[in-house]
Amino acid sequence: MEMIKIPHTDLEVSRLALGCMGLGGGWEADVQLTKDHERQAREFLDTAEEIGANFFDHANIYGRGRAEEIFGRALKERPSLRDKIVIQSKCGIRWANDPPGTPQRFDFSREHILESVDAILARLGTDRLEILLLHRPDPLWEGEEIAEAFQKLRLSGKVRYFGVSNQNRFQMEYLQSFLTEPLVANQVEMESGRFSGVKPLSWLALEGGSPDTSAGRCSPTPRRVRGFLSAGGDALHAGSIPSVVSSPFACSRLD
Repeated sequence: MEMIKIPHTDLEVSRLALGCMGLGGGWEADVQLTKDHERQAREFLDTAEEIGANFFDHANIYGRGRAEEIFGRALKERPSLRDKIVIQSKCGIRWANDPPGTPQRFDFSREHILESVDAILARLGTDRLEILLLHRPDPLWEGEEIAEAFQKLRLSGKVRYFGVSNQNRFQMEYLQSFLTEPLVANQVEMESGRFSGVKPLSWLALEGGSPDTSAGRCSPTPRRVRGFLSAGGDALHAGSIPSVVSSPFACSRLD
């Protein structure tokens, strides 16, 4: 697996980043984690080690938090792995009725970012994230609040670097104007646009070795990942971009 350095960081990551959207039993609220979910997470980490991938993409909404929790259980069984991998997660999307009576929405408030990171770390069973992304744009965001949250998280050691997802150049320029440290990534859906040298992390769903929108139905295996790469992944991501894949993981690659 080709390794590349993310600009503005000291992180060396695999060109292929394994996304964890399909772990934890899907999107329904009432799913209980089982031994099968634990087995899936173990196989997921086995696959990553076999193909040489060290970059994992999470979000606090994946599986309504269960994706991070089940990944954390698997990681706890192999503690020596933690210092060898890069964990990225995202926050900012809130479900309806969180708290009760509220609609589904974006929330980039200082309080929500800080609370989200504490919950993410608890589910993953780790003391830090290498990268935190804001999950899609929030039309009501306040740059000062985001900057305060980022600074507190950085100084506490809970998050090393910060980025965004699915944002355009002007949204990124606005946010960057409030920050003292550079944004390091913009995770976008099969896009190639750049902002001031920030690496895009393009993602797609992967089913049975080919891009597909119906992610989450099959277990990650080296065969499927290799199938993705040989059936067009390299052409889709020509250059040196880490990509996020979903099968049940989503897969990203940096350009």
